[in-house]
Amino acid sequence: MFGLDLAVIGLLELASINIECRVKAEPKVMVQPLRSVVQYDFSKYKAELQTFDIDTVSPYGRDHRAKVGGLMSGEIRVESRVKLMHEKYRHAGKGCIHIDTIDVIVHVHPTIFVAKEFKKGTCEHKAIIEHEKKHVKVDAQIATKYAVLIREQLKAKIDEIGATFGPYNLSNMSKMQKKIQGAFDEVVTSKTDQMTEERRVLQQNIDTAEEYRRVANQCR
Repeated sequence: MFGLDLAVIGLLELASINIECRVKAEPKVMVQPLRSVVQYDFSKYKAELQTFDIDTVSPYGRDHRAKVGGLMSGEIRVESRVKLMHEKYRHAGKGCIHIDTIDVIVHVHPTIFVAKEFKKGTCEHKAIIEHEKKHVKVDAQIATKYAVLIREQLKAKIDEIGATFGPYNLSNMSKMQKKIQGAFDEVVTSKTDQMTEERRVLQQNIDTAEEYRRVANQCR
């Protein structure tokens, strides 16, 4: 009888605990550009390079079929991961969620192609590589720029919505975790879209009629 009474009192005391979700530590936000070494491919003929899908448009118009002597095939890929910590109070059926780290890597993978017709060491070969390196430089600069912007926006989002959430019912923890991760994924996606558009404009600014004439005239 007495043992039962004590057990009931103990349960009532546990149920009355006021659970507060407090910041344990400031979350780490790490965003870095990661550049691969430039790869070179001299194995393809002009006709093969014609079939490549490139982002820029000929300065002579979309319908102009320029003979491609070289190109830069580059990809900027953004990879992000939000690591969360859970704090569970099973006696109360509640839990807290804390942001531990947000890790973002901006990958840059450039490859320069020069048509096989232009042999290594020739003026044309060197001129094409010089031009394509301008495209590589733009990608490196824009990756560095947006790594900073993404970090700033992620930290602003933490300031806006906080770094600790809850308490939630344990049954809702998974749902709320996805919602929190989604808020930060939206930041990364939005800035990635801006980066893609700015990159397209900057790369197009390199492929001008004046630049094409300059490259062509180098070896005359």
